[in-house]
Amino acid sequence: MNELEQLLTNLTAELEQPLPAVEVPVVSAEGTSEDKLVRVTVSGGQVTDITIDPRAMRRSSVEFADDLRLAMNAALDAHAQALMTTMQEQAPDPAELSSQLGEVAREATRSLADYLDTMTRMMESTAAREG
Repeated sequence: MNELEQLLTNLTAELEQPLPAVEVPVVSAEGTSEDKLVRVTVSGGQVTDITIDPRAMRRSSVEFADDLRLAMNAALDAHAQALMTTMQEQAPDPAELSSQLGEVAREATRSLADYLDTMTRMMESTAAREG
């Protein structure tokens, strides 16, 4: 088996393997109201903690609700960013994938050139024998 066939066999075997289940990493993030009196923690996509400074309770219900909303949105945004960063760090290296594909392409080109050279020699040999 030549090198191209071996590379293609290996590549085919890898492609036939089932993709591993993607595990979503568990990350935690925190968000606060503008005045830092309300703090919300999000972990694994769920609100896991809400801390309210007693001074926040002196506000009107509308102001308190706004503080809570701001803290929750800040926590969710921070969680989404932390999750994206973690998943990008775990992703395969595109440069490595490109290198592997380049190797296959170079070997394919070399093998095809060898094949064409062999065919040309065979045709020339046949033509020389026939006259």
